[in-house]
Amino acid sequence: MKLEHPGIYKAVPLTWGLGSQSESSQSTPVVVEFRVVERLEDGVWVDLREFEDQTITGFFYVVGKDGTMNAKIVANLARCLGWTPDIMDSDPPDVIVQITVDQEEYKGVARLKVSWVNRGDHVPGVPKQSADGVKAFKQQFGSQMRAEAASAIKESGGPTLVVRTPVGEVKDPNADLPF
Repeated sequence: MKLEHPGIYKAVPLTWGLGSQSESSQSTPVVVEFRVVERLEDGVWVDLREFEDQTITGFFYVVGKDGTMNAKIVANLARCLGWTPDIMDSDPPDVIVQITVDQEEYKGVARLKVSWVNRGDHVPGVPKQSADGVKAFKQQFGSQMRAEAASAIKESGGPTLVVRTPVGEVKDPNADLPF
C-alpha cells in the first residue's frame, strides 16, 4: 500500500537501483523504495508495523540536469544508507532511516515525494546550540551580524508583524473602522 500522508517517518529501504537518465536532461536518480515503520506525531514516534505495510519510493538525483555529480546527495546517501555506486547491484543494507515526505503538485496532480533522508538516529526539529556555543558564536560574529541586521532593518523597515489573537477570542473585523 502506498503511503498516503506527508510527514516525518522512520523507514527501511526495501530495494534500490539506478534510475533511467531523463530524456530531456542528464539527470540520473538513485531510486529507493522504503517501507514505513514509524511516524512522528507531536514529537512522539508512533509504531506503524502493526498496520498494513506502507511504502514510498524516493528519487535521489546523484547526477544533475547539467550532467554534474550532486555531491550533497551522494554524501547523504552514503551517510544514511551506506550507498556507493559499487553496491548498486546488491540489496540495500538493513538500516533504519528517517524520511521527510512532502506533498507536491506536478502537472496539476498532487503526489507525495521523499524530499530528504536522514540517519535513523537523527533528532528532528530545530537544532539548537548549547549556551556555551551561542556565547562563542556571539563573541566571534556578534558585532558584524548586529551591524548587518541593523542596516537591513533600517533599509526595509523591519519584518511584518503578526497580530496574534488568543485562542477562542474572536476579533470584530469592523472594530478598527473609523465610521
